[in-house]
Amino acid sequence: MQGKVTNQRFSPIRWVDETGSTNLDLLADAAAGRPAGAVLVADHQTAGRGRQGRVWLDDPGRSLLFSVLLRPAPATAGLVPLVMGMAVSGAVDDLADVATALKWPNDVLVPTAGERKLAGILSEAATGPAGFAVVVGTGINVSFGGQPPAEVADRAVDLASIAGRPVDRAELLDAILGRLGPLVDRLDAGDAVGLLDDYRKVCATLGRSVRLDTPGGELTGTAVAIDPSGGLVVESDGVTHVVLAGDAHHLA
Repeated sequence: MQGKVTNQRFSPIRWVDETGSTNLDLLADAAAGRPAGAVLVADHQTAGRGRQGRVWLDDPGRSLLFSVLLRPAPATAGLVPLVMGMAVSGAVDDLADVATALKWPNDVLVPTAGERKLAGILSEAATGPAGFAVVVGTGINVSFGGQPPAEVADRAVDLASIAGRPVDRAELLDAILGRLGPLVDRLDAGDAVGLLDDYRKVCATLGRSVRLDTPGGELTGTAVAIDPSGGLVVESDGVTHVVLAGDAHHLA
């Protein structure tokens, strides 16, 4: 950590040098009864994960890796990654003075950098004796320290390069949490309709030809809408599908 995190809306905020997975740590905390609002940040994850079990690799100290524990109504759990995406996108837009966009359901892209990926989001729900909880984890490429790793050079970008300056990770976290708080308040107040309207404005997936890797197999079609649960509505060969979980690939 460089600067100091000043946000008081979320608590406690713990910053550790290393852990296996911030998501798994907070899921354990949720099972033990920790209330909503806890944040865990790590300089490095030894078992970081993306969607569908993918490995998230990080160079220690060069990414912002954090998870937030929330306790929304179960019916709105599908909106949590979308809400986090809006918080990250808005904060980055402010700090870097560049417009980002969201790829459903979990990526923050930079259109001016060829839609390369800046951040990924992983949301996981758990139900237990302590009640329902959602832990939403975020990994942001803050600085590659020069050239990006060869394995992601064609599809990833870092915040320092698009901002044209070094970005303090604590400053970035403060900016994200500052935007996340009001969005979570709206979610808890039942403003799903308004939140989805706001999400659609920054979603780069809508109107695009897409290929979706889903638990039920591959689906290709046109992304036409976001449904009230946060699922992606896809038209394929005259049939409408609602995809609640999967990875989207923009084809055009």
